[in-house]
Amino acid sequence: MISFETVRADDAALLFKFVNAPDSLKWKLRTTKPVSWNEHVKWLDSRLKDPDCTMWIIVVDGVKVGQIRLEKVSSAVEVDVYVARELRKKNIASYALSYAVDYARSQWAEISLTAHVKTNNDASLRLFSKAGFRIDRKTKFAIKL
Repeated sequence: MISFETVRADDAALLFKFVNAPDSLKWKLRTTKPVSWNEHVKWLDSRLKDPDCTMWIIVVDGVKVGQIRLEKVSSAVEVDVYVARELRKKNIASYALSYAVDYARSQWAEISLTAHVKTNNDASLRLFSKAGFRIDRKTKFAIKL
């Protein structure tokens, strides 16, 4: 069973592990090297205080396996998804993305959703395309209107 828990400050260590996982860093556009603990805690604190940012831990059968984040930036809501490598290809990311899209539509109905995806990240491109996002391979954006 898949469920979602709102991220709290005491999730810092788990999120730190996720962001610095080699398979996470490989596919990030903005975070290309490991993040220090101090940088991470500062980043998490700022996101937890930001009313335009919502984050959840993805929980499968009681095990925390990933995260999903929505962040309103300018005129769009950015989506970020991470699922632990060993649990990929089980539709967990697809389910989490659907959950986040529904939430985003309830909070920011008139704003586009976007995701920054590396052009060679075929799995993420398929995930967002399947969820109805239009993929612009030139700008590395997945956009859902």
